[in-house]
Amino acid sequence: MADGVPITAGSGTTILTDDTGAGGHAQVMKLAISTDGSGTLIPADSANGLDVDVTRLPSLPAGSNAIGSITNTSFAVTQATAGNLNATVVVSGVVDIEGDIAHDAVDTGNPQKVGAKAIAHGTNPTAVADSDRTDLYANRHGILFTIGGHPNVITRSVHITDAAGAQTDASMVNTIAAGTKVAVTAIAVTVDSACTGSVHCKVGFGATTIPADSTTGANGILVDHPGIAPGSGLVVGNGGGILGIGADGEELRLTCADPAGGNIAITFSYYTIES
Repeated sequence: MADGVPITAGSGTTILTDDTGAGGHAQVMKLAISTDGSGTLIPADSANGLDVDVTRLPSLPAGSNAIGSITNTSFAVTQATAGNLNATVVVSGVVDIEGDIAHDAVDTGNPQKVGAKAIAHGTNPTAVADSDRTDLYANRHGILFTIGGHPNVITRSVHITDAAGAQTDASMVNTIAAGTKVAVTAIAVTVDSACTGSVHCKVGFGATTIPADSTTGANGILVDHPGIAPGSGLVVGNGGGILGIGADGEELRLTCADPAGGNIAITFSYYTIES
């Protein structure tokens, strides 16, 4: 049966209807905002209800409760359970959310906050697969669990014996190519108790040589001890922070005196990073 039922009023008038089958005809109600003289229906479906063109929504006035702006109009909003105001709302498409305060501008208004999942002390989080998204974790007081450093820290040791003798600007890591830097996080130096005297030790960054000593200070030096006594040593850093970062392509280098009668060991942790 065709839509539109003629109603006899004199010569007859066609009323716009929708043929619903066994239920009969449902009269179509025309909204005032629709185009005059047009019978085109405003789109709607059972999943989303009446479609709304978000590009026609007015801008929020100055002084409103806007916390930012949402750009990109190519998205749809779906409420998971019709009629439930507490239902999950799914936003599909690309949505850019921006704060209303620019970098380095005076702070004002309410912040956009990032949440974390609480986990009890002594509990291991469930592992996720490599490259999967993961939660941030905090204790039950909301204090974040964090580990300083880098996910690919390398621990390395250089051992200089009496037979090897004194060292000058010796490289302590693999060759560092241009476009790469070395970040050192901890250093431990120990001198064998068998050494017959104190051992000078200097560790620093350099493309070919360690920066020279200076009465006004020299950059790029991590350790510079004039004479470590036999059976003792020193530790700088604990691996949780950065002690120093070399310049592009600079290697970590060692200059030390001959550990006569014994040896000297330098153990350190580092990682490489793009310049």
